[in-house]
Amino acid sequence: MINRRALSARVVAASTLIALRVSSLHAESAPAPSTEPGAREPARASFDARFAELSAGSGEALTADETARRARAKSHQDRAKQAALVVAAARVDQALVALIPKLTLTGRYTRLSPITQPSFISPEVAATLPPGVAEGFRFPVILNQYLLQATLAVPLSDYVLRLTRDLSAANRSRRAAELDLVAQRRKTALDARLAYYSWVRAKGQEVVSEQSLEQSEAHLVDVRSSVEGGVASTADLRAAEAQLANSELLLAQAKNLSRLTEEQVRIALQDAPDHGYLVGEDLRLPVGPSSEGFEELCREALRRRPELQSLAESAAALREQASSAYAARAPRLDAVGNVYYQNPNQRYIPQRDRFDATWDVGVQLSWSPGDALSGGASGRDARARAEERDEERAALRDALRVEVLNALQACQEAEVAIKSGERAVAAAEEAYRVRRELFQERRAISVELTDAENELLRARLVLVNGWVDARVARAKLSYAVGRD
Repeated sequence: MINRRALSARVVAASTLIALRVSSLHAESAPAPSTEPGAREPARASFDARFAELSAGSGEALTADETARRARAKSHQDRAKQAALVVAAARVDQALVALIPKLTLTGRYTRLSPITQPSFISPEVAATLPPGVAEGFRFPVILNQYLLQATLAVPLSDYVLRLTRDLSAANRSRRAAELDLVAQRRKTALDARLAYYSWVRAKGQEVVSEQSLEQSEAHLVDVRSSVEGGVASTADLRAAEAQLANSELLLAQAKNLSRLTEEQVRIALQDAPDHGYLVGEDLRLPVGPSSEGFEELCREALRRRPELQSLAESAAALREQASSAYAARAPRLDAVGNVYYQNPNQRYIPQRDRFDATWDVGVQLSWSPGDALSGGASGRDARARAEERDEERAALRDALRVEVLNALQACQEAEVAIKSGERAVAAAEEAYRVRRELFQERRAISVELTDAENELLRARLVLVNGWVDARVARAKLSYAVGRD
C-alpha cells in the first residue's frame, strides 16, 4: 500500500525544485536591476536617526513642560477663573464691611411756607398790653430749617445669627474659587501637554510616511526592472503603483495632521502664525514605570485633587449661607443712636433761630413675616445646593479611582508597547531587507515585498505611538493624582 503522506511530500519537493530551476533560468536571461539614480536602494537611515532629525533645523525647540507653562500664562479659561476669584474676594470684603456698625450722616435744608401762629391770649387782653408784649405770647415761625444728623445702628442679633456666618461663607467661597483656579490651571497645563504630544505624534507619523513612500518608490523601480526582464507581470506593476499612490496619500494626510496639530499648539501659546517649532524632547528616552501601587495613588488623588477640596469648601459655604438665611425667621434686635444738630432744634420750645445739639439712644426689636418666609425658602435652597455639592464630590471620588486606574494601566500598556514595538521594528526592518533582496534575486514575488513594507509601516507606527502614549499616560497619571 502506497504511503500517501510520503507521496505528497515528494510531489511538493519536486515542484519546489522545478520552480527554483525556472526562477534561475529567468534570472540568467533577465537583465540586472536598474542602477540608475532613481533605481538605487534608498539610503534608509535608521528610524531612530530619522526621528532625531525632528529636533534639527530652524525654529523654537519646544518641550511639553514649556508648552504647559506658556499656555497657563495665555489661557482665557484661567483668566476667567481669576476674575471669579476677584468676585469672591470682593464678597469677603462686603461681609467684613457688614460687621461694622452702620453710620449714616444726613444733611437737610427745608424751606417752610409762611403761616400765622395763634396767640396764647385773647385779642381783648392783647389790646391792654403794652406794644410788643403780646408778641411774646406767640410761637415764632422759622421758615428756614437746617438739620445735621448722625445715626449709628448696631445690628446686635445679626452679629450672633447672620453676619459671622455670612463672613465664614464668603471666606469659604473665596477658598473654593482659589481651588477652582488651581484646578483650571492644571487642566490647562494637561491640555497643552496633550496638544504638544499630538503634534509630536503627527510629526512621527510624517517621518514613518516618508520612509514608507521611499520604500514604495524603490519597490516600483524593482518591479519595473522585473517586468522589463519578463519576470514580473503587468499586474505586479499596477499593484506597485497602487502601493506608491497609497503611500503618497498617507504622507499627505500625515503632513496635514502635522500642520493642524502644530496650529493647535500655536493657538494655545498665542504665538504668531509664522512661528515655527522643533521637537525639543527626545521621546525615545525611557519614561520608567510608576513605582506606586493603585491604592496608594488613589489616596494621593483624594488628598491632593483641588476639585475635591473646592467642592467641600463650596458645600460648607452653602451651609453657612443656609444658617444665615434661617436666622431671618427670628426677630431682629438693633441698637440705634442719633446725634442732631438743628436750626431750629425741635426739642426746644419755643423754637429758636439758632443751632442746638441733642442726641438719643435706644434699642429696636423688629420682626417681619415676609422676611421670615423668604429666609426659610432661601435657607432650604442653600442647603439643597450644599447637598448637591456633596453628591458631586462623592461622584468625583468614585470617578477618580477609574481615572487613576485608567492612567496607570495606560502607563503599563505603553511600556509594553514600546518594548514590543522596538522588537517588531527590528524584525520588520530585517524582514523587509531580506524580502527585497530575494525579490531582486527573483526568489520572491512582489506581493510578498508589499506585505513586508506594510508590516514595517505598522511596526513603526506602533513604536511612535508607544513613545508618545508613554508620555501622555504619565501626564494623565500626574494629573489624576493631583501632582503639578
